[in-house]
Amino acid sequence: MNRKMLDHLIPKLRFQLADAAKTLSEDGLAVVEKVYNDILLMRNFIVNEFQRIDDDDRLSEKDKDDSRRQVLEKAITKLEILKSKRSASDLINELEAKLSEEPSRGDDRILKFLQEREVRDRLQTMPPSQILSHFEN
Repeated sequence: MNRKMLDHLIPKLRFQLADAAKTLSEDGLAVVEKVYNDILLMRNFIVNEFQRIDDDDRLSEKDKDDSRRQVLEKAITKLEILKSKRSASDLINELEAKLSEEPSRGDDRILKFLQEREVRDRLQTMPPSQILSHFEN
């Protein structure tokens, strides 16, 4: 993989990003944009490292090839780490959102239970004729 290959990749990704913007929701598009930005960062890292390797006159061609391979392995590892962090972050955000909804639903259930209990308690103390008078209208 050389710089020209990386440079040809970016316009294709931009086109796909623009295409995704037409069809995806805001959340989906945000995820795609994050991945696109990660790829740009990876490209810049690779280009800078390749340039450093090419400028090093002490390295033989075989050493340069080995160094480039190591750079690509590092870039892939970095991209995988970013992906796993994002997945973990998304999962945490999703769980936090779910947990923030849960208490309100729990409060509603508790309130409903207490209201029903109060009604039952009142009905238990009333004679049957008084209970029927409430429901006859």
